[in-house]
Amino acid sequence: MKLWMKWAGYAAGGVVGLAIIVAAGVYGVSESHYRKQYSLDEKAVVVPTDSVAIARGAHLANSFAGCADCHGENLAGKAIFDNPALGSVYSLNLTRGKGGVGGQLSDADFGRAIRHGIAPNGRALKIMPSSDYMNLSDEDLGDVIAYIKSRPPVDHEIPAARIGPVGRALYVAGKLPFLHAERIDHARLHVASVTPAKSGAYGEYLASIGCKGCHGPSL
Repeated sequence: MKLWMKWAGYAAGGVVGLAIIVAAGVYGVSESHYRKQYSLDEKAVVVPTDSVAIARGAHLANSFAGCADCHGENLAGKAIFDNPALGSVYSLNLTRGKGGVGGQLSDADFGRAIRHGIAPNGRALKIMPSSDYMNLSDEDLGDVIAYIKSRPPVDHEIPAARIGPVGRALYVAGKLPFLHAERIDHARLHVASVTPAKSGAYGEYLASIGCKGCHGPSL
């Protein structure tokens, strides 16, 4: 009986040791991806200030791009998910209010964040669907940024992002792609503008921004 208990103890210890090794490996792999630095040679973004451009940006941001879905109607940020095991990720407060980044980001910073999923510090943003927004034309990107910058300031402090053990494990397993920057061809060229029209081609352009990310390339 004592021998059986002894071997059972060895087995339990082995399982615990293996779990620790796996957990350490998952943490190490995920952390290396989170801390990766991206260096982008992105061309300057032309951001207009006229009411027509801002209205166009509002149309894109609140419909096809879905900015309000993640950042809230006032773009002041909200919880994307908050779970002890999965993690805690909040969308940024994009306004110029207390806790917001609107007064800190340059036009180029906005462009890198939206179209490349890259923060000013060179790291990938978490849960930023830039693999869709990389399809924005230069003109539409500028209009979206113009709209964001036109929003009134809202005071809202955003907690720092934290990825939990289950979230890290799902990320490493390829089941929860937190970092869209890893899925983007950052060297690709972007069209200068796309003319709105009642056509399949224009519909495809809009679908590439607001539909294909969830429904897949072939919808």
